[in-house]
Amino acid sequence: MDKNPLLGLKTFGQSVWLDYLRRNALDNGEIEGLINDDGVSIPVETLNAFREHGIPASRLEEGTQEAYRALEGLRQTGISLDAMTQELEDEGVTKFSQAFVQLMAALQEKRAAALERKEKA
Repeated sequence: MDKNPLLGLKTFGQSVWLDYLRRNALDNGEIEGLINDDGVSIPVETLNAFREHGIPASRLEEGTQEAYRALEGLRQTGISLDAMTQELEDEGVTKFSQAFVQLMAALQEKRAAALERKEKA
């Protein structure tokens, strides 16, 4: 689990919603830290204010060297990211297909039962 308990909420599909912020939080980078580091959600009004007054930082390329090293480490241990990704995709499609077939069968049963009731009425 993450050291930051706020980030731990993401495992449950949740985040903290922050409604009250000090006005200088837009200027001093506090909001950016809350969003990036703590996974805090903010109201649209605050987001718009941040767009106007905040100082966003480009983070797209942060940590790329570490990521490349991690991927290389996987490759060296014989783990293929491409193969793993394909396996996960295949499993996901199979599970979805199975659930879809079950759903369609259940709907067909309910449809047949409804038609039978209608004929008897």
